[in-house]
Amino acid sequence: MGYYHLSANIISRGKGQSAVASASYRSGEKLWCEDDQEYKDYRTREVQPETMILAPENAPDFVYDREKLWNEVERVESNVNSQLSREIRVALPSELSNEKQMELVKEFSEDNFVERGMVADISIHRDKQHNPHAHIMLTIRPFNEDGSWGKKTKKEYILDENGNKTKTPNGNVRSKNIFLTDWGKKETLENWRENWAVKVNEYYKESGLNITVSHESYEKQGIDKYATHRLTYDEYNAEKEAQIQAQMKGEEYEPVTHMGMVNQDIKDTNELKDLLQHEIVSLEEYKETLEREIDEQYIPHVRNNFPLSNQQAQSLQFVAKRVHGYVTYENAKENMENMKNWGKSIEFSKRKLGVESIMLDNAEKEYNVDQTRSVRFGLSPQKFAEEKGEKISSLNNRAFKYECNFNAYEKAEIHSNLAFEVQKKIVHQEFGTIYPEYSHITENHNTLISDLKYDYVQEYLKTGIKHENIKEFEDPQILKYYTSERENDVTLKKDWEENQHRLLIANRSVSKWSKEYSRIYSEGGTKDKIYDTRLKLEIAKYQVKQRENEKVGINDKMNKTLSFKYQNQPSKLIEQIPTKLKARLLELHLDDRATGKLSKDLKTVEKDLAKEGKDISHLYDKEFTQAGASIGGIAKLFANLGGQAQGNDKKQDIDEMKRKSRSKMKEKTLYKEHEIEL
Repeated sequence: MGYYHLSANIISRGKGQSAVASASYRSGEKLWCEDDQEYKDYRTREVQPETMILAPENAPDFVYDREKLWNEVERVESNVNSQLSREIRVALPSELSNEKQMELVKEFSEDNFVERGMVADISIHRDKQHNPHAHIMLTIRPFNEDGSWGKKTKKEYILDENGNKTKTPNGNVRSKNIFLTDWGKKETLENWRENWAVKVNEYYKESGLNITVSHESYEKQGIDKYATHRLTYDEYNAEKEAQIQAQMKGEEYEPVTHMGMVNQDIKDTNELKDLLQHEIVSLEEYKETLEREIDEQYIPHVRNNFPLSNQQAQSLQFVAKRVHGYVTYENAKENMENMKNWGKSIEFSKRKLGVESIMLDNAEKEYNVDQTRSVRFGLSPQKFAEEKGEKISSLNNRAFKYECNFNAYEKAEIHSNLAFEVQKKIVHQEFGTIYPEYSHITENHNTLISDLKYDYVQEYLKTGIKHENIKEFEDPQILKYYTSERENDVTLKKDWEENQHRLLIANRSVSKWSKEYSRIYSEGGTKDKIYDTRLKLEIAKYQVKQRENEKVGINDKMNKTLSFKYQNQPSKLIEQIPTKLKARLLELHLDDRATGKLSKDLKTVEKDLAKEGKDISHLYDKEFTQAGASIGGIAKLFANLGGQAQGNDKKQDIDEMKRKSRSKMKEKTLYKEHEIEL
């Protein structure tokens, strides 16, 4: 019997998810997201996914462009909790060739999804040889015959026995939404699961393989066996390595991971059941017993007995729903990253609403000066008040939805932060149980130290190996890579790089939408087109201002950080250094190339730039150079900074020499006094 897997989940804005980002991650393509005006880029896979888009005949041409397709979905599904896509994930039979696997997925998708009106965006992942699988992102809304988006639901009023509309106690008319497709029904999913098993078996048979799969459990199939569990990537590699080592040593292979042991015992149990047909304890009870024994052997009840407040327990339950399962350190950390992205989306929505409100105010000011100027904003002079009122009404509706979305995000953020902190503490306790001699090393439970301890805990759980000593905690030179100071430096550098990237994108967006607005306006585009394009231009301009403000905040943080690292230098001197140069100095510290002497580190940066073929002016903003500072002037200022820093460094060296000299004189005096006493 082969391996079977088909699962489904919903990609939803209410969970802080993005259809464009999801498509980018699954396809490995860099996609522009219209909603938050930034590129989604997850092109880090060693093996590029194989992709294709299948669509029904009445679908418009844009669906075959992945970027346009999912941006259009984001636009039409406008509610704060809209379902954006249904995703089907299937495990591909490893016994089939890559070409056959592709044919299998394509045929299954056409028969089950495309013929029923869905667009299927397929990405096949082969990063792990033992786990080829496909992600199928499906549109949730059907298309009309003319290629326009159709409706997902229709409203149906709830009538009484006389056919009259009924009302709630508050006086509202009762109604219910009727789905116009059956794509979201449980029965439909069960049908897809069965069809996948049938299709896989067809391909097995065509390939001459005596293998079958079933979508049903062993119990439903009437097979008196227990199913084994699929191993994770790390577990699979650990078991593979153990098999190789056992073969080299001429020994019998024994599982080394937790679930490997469970699976081996399941296999042994199934063999006994075949031979003896004897009743044994249920798999779930056996698995729980085995896990309990493993926990007792490795980490005595740390996780199970961890004391939780009511608020912590509620937060873990909340996050468990977000990660679709038991909360661990790993998925709690991943959830925090998702929360960060959701927060960015929330902030962008807020900015869009604010910019549109300001734009409408400006439109009215221009209209009061000269009524014809309203055309520049996509509003007609004759119906200005009416059209502006409609825009404001729409704006207020979206503002209400934003408030709901923000409240949901705020609640999720509180729970997510608390759940992650709990997981950190659990990891520190688990690690302390295995390595009590290092339990005092916490470094404020920063993420770097937590990641390190988590890795050691997982290694111990998988292999049972306990190190005599941990080099990271024994060597101060290595331990410094896991301090809170370093974590702050890493975060600051990341924030700087992200700010520079987003500032670049924002400036490009201003250029893009400025040209587009000029073109549409000059060609006499529709009012809606002019309004939308003008709004996108204003949003892009506002984003540039926001990124510049962020840059000021990052610059302040760099001032504090470098003032701490160069304590002999006055803060005024640090503040004179351009932000880009500060970032290069911070990189020196992260790369262990900093000397602690500002004058020497400035010289190092200068040499690095020379090797890169760049001059000092590269580190100064355009505004500075445009203000009248020539290349020579910049070089002079750079030399001036270096000169001041060198003077302070020399003063520090002299002070240090005097301190040592005084210390030696004191030692000699004490020695003479000691001789006199003798």
